[in-house]
Amino acid sequence: MIFVTCLVLTLGLLGIFWGSLPPSVPLWYERPWGQEQLAKPIFLLIIPALLSLTFVVTLFFGKLLKNHPALQKINNIMGSTLQIILTVAYIRIILLML
Repeated sequence: MIFVTCLVLTLGLLGIFWGSLPPSVPLWYERPWGQEQLAKPIFLLIIPALLSLTFVVTLFFGKLLKNHPALQKINNIMGSTLQIILTVAYIRIILLML
C-alpha cells in the first residue's frame, strides 16, 4: 500500500508541475555545488523507477524469506522506509523549484 501511495504521489506531482519545471533541476546532491548537480527534468523519473525497483526487490526477498517471519518483517520495514525516504526527497526537489 505504501508503494502505491508513494508512486502515485511522485508521478502525480511530476504530472502537475511538469510545465513549470525549469530546464535544469537539482538532482545529483552528492556532486559539488553548482552546475554539476543539475539534470534535465526527465531524470526526475529515476526516483519513481527506484520506487518500483525497491518494491520488486522487497517482494522477491519477502518470498525468499517466507519461512523466517522476523526477517520478512525487517525486509518489509526496510523497503517501506526506503520508499518513504525516496518520496520525501522527491517532494523536496519538486517544491524547491516552485
